[in-house]
Amino acid sequence: MHALRTLGIGSALRGGGRADIVAGVTLAAMAIPEALGYSLLAGMPPVTGLWCMLVPVVVYALVASSRQLVIGPDSATAPLVLAAVLPLAALGTPRYAALVALLSLLVGLMLLVVYVARLGVLADFLSRPVLTGFLAGIGVAVVVSQLPALLGVETTARTTIPLLVDLVRGLDDIVWPSLALGALTIAVIVAFERYLPRWPGQLVAVILAVLLALALDLRARGVVTLGAVDTGLPDFMLPLAGWRELGPLLVPAFAIVVIVIAQTVATAESYAFRRRYRVSPARDILGLGLANAAAGFSGTYCVNGSATKTAVADAAGGRSQVVSLVMVVAVVAVLLAGTGVIALLPSTAIAAVVIVAGWRLVDVAGLRSVLRVRPWEFAVALIGAAGVVLLSITYGFLIAVALSIIDRMRIAHVPSDAILGEVSESGWHDVTKRRGALAPRGMMAYRFSSSLYFPNATRFHERVLQMVDDARTTPRWFVLDASAVSDVDYTAGQTLLAVADELQQRGVVFAVAEVTDDLRELLARYGLVEKIGAEHVFDTLDLAAEAYVREPGSRP
Repeated sequence: MHALRTLGIGSALRGGGRADIVAGVTLAAMAIPEALGYSLLAGMPPVTGLWCMLVPVVVYALVASSRQLVIGPDSATAPLVLAAVLPLAALGTPRYAALVALLSLLVGLMLLVVYVARLGVLADFLSRPVLTGFLAGIGVAVVVSQLPALLGVETTARTTIPLLVDLVRGLDDIVWPSLALGALTIAVIVAFERYLPRWPGQLVAVILAVLLALALDLRARGVVTLGAVDTGLPDFMLPLAGWRELGPLLVPAFAIVVIVIAQTVATAESYAFRRRYRVSPARDILGLGLANAAAGFSGTYCVNGSATKTAVADAAGGRSQVVSLVMVVAVVAVLLAGTGVIALLPSTAIAAVVIVAGWRLVDVAGLRSVLRVRPWEFAVALIGAAGVVLLSITYGFLIAVALSIIDRMRIAHVPSDAILGEVSESGWHDVTKRRGALAPRGMMAYRFSSSLYFPNATRFHERVLQMVDDARTTPRWFVLDASAVSDVDYTAGQTLLAVADELQQRGVVFAVAEVTDDLRELLARYGLVEKIGAEHVFDTLDLAAEAYVREPGSRP
């Protein structure tokens, strides 16, 4: 009952939940066509997309903290499933399906480890610009992957560049009715999203495609349909087949975990802020871990928090997880009675649904914003996107993570710094930017705007000695403003000891100010406090300046 109250389900049920029920039906109308397409994107039978929206969704709804977040198959993770498993097993084989289920279980277990060990910071392995570029690369790969179905052209290629080459070679084989029907489906979906966003545009588009295909007998003109679709509910199993392939699945599973955490937490917090309630990212990660494990046990692929589905539910008035549970009921009804209609769906219409969803991953406005503010990070984002498109999603992810780490190390290697002076009562400022900023004569105050660790320790060492040696008169005290120093690794700790020794050789007292209790304890462990004396470690720069002025021989 506590979980129901937290999620808002109890209040929704007491109030009749009419808005949530309507939102759930609306959500199902949008999500079902998408799920069929995402299944093909993951290399799985269409029905598995519907299975994704059963047990995993119920598990998440009952465990997680977000009242509104909708989970399910997703355009960002489905291609990762295909990229992970295809090198290990042929499409359509029982082994492929078993490995997909194993991958889902592996993702679920990793998320549970993240929850237990409180490692939600794994999402920070990708900076926001690099994540934007990585998802844009996935979006382009998704769009290209659906072009054969849209055009009615056959190809065996699975990666982006070979697939494009095959399409160019097969231009003479385009099935024009297929292309026309797919283009019409895209146009209808886009029109609904722009002018009637509360309406289930995907459902309207695919129903229109089915009616046109039947009325014009497009199957006789080369338009392919999905064909027979399994009915009924999933069989539960222990996904251990192919466990020897765990090694090759680890990196893709980790990539999915990072994407799932980043997208889910961001979406859940966004709607919690908008609707004024609190969420617990840890509980949402727990819910996702259990949901993905449930996906593995029910023989389907990974699930993720969906910004698109959540937006549809929110726009339709949904305010609790009752929306997701109503969607589950609708999916069960389709599985038990409606798969005959699904069999009539033209493949080009499903490809159109996926193309629109894939293109949503290309955040043009976000990339433009990065370019305007941080051109270097824009270049990094493009490199990550290119890695996905030109190599593979797995390699693209590794490139994206490496670029994020390198970019962070680059920034930390050359942080901003400044010689400081005091401006009357407004505090200490960069003497080159604030007129009249002065320190007591003979005292040099220096701010290093980063924690100290191995990438920037050498630069710190060089900068300190350079400023002391370049001063017109050698300072009597050199005071490090450590307000931006939250940590000092071992390499940097030894560097601080070396700096203290070399300043002492020059007749300069080394002092540290703006020191927190944790930093003071760390500096003591390194032996710096003992070397420079506890009387030269200060809570504030003002106290350091006062101590310097009181010292015999100093002049203000």
